[in-house]
Amino acid sequence: QQAQFAREAAANNEATARFKTQRLHGLQSALYSGSGVSFEGSPLSVISDTAAQGELEALRIRYGGEVGAYTARAQAGMSQFEKSQAQTQSILGFGSTLLTGASLLSGRR
Repeated sequence: QQAQFAREAAANNEATARFKTQRLHGLQSALYSGSGVSFEGSPLSVISDTAAQGELEALRIRYGGEVGAYTARAQAGMSQFEKSQAQTQSILGFGSTLLTGASLLSGRR
């Protein structure tokens, strides 16, 4: 459940990052067009760099969500293992107590 939440939160943040990049791209294009600048050379480089940086940010967010999901699954697995170990220790402790009691009883006869 925590893993799914981490993925969903990351997907939402990734979509937000992509939307912001698209909005910035649109603003840059409008400003360049409004000032009569052609989309070649430096202006094209700026717009391309903005798109590339936006994509990298979106992918970093996705990766962070996957790391969060993996961590949540690992913690859940560890909790399950610890629970299993505690149950095993309880059974072994009970068995040990029975054997000790039986030994003491047989020694008294």
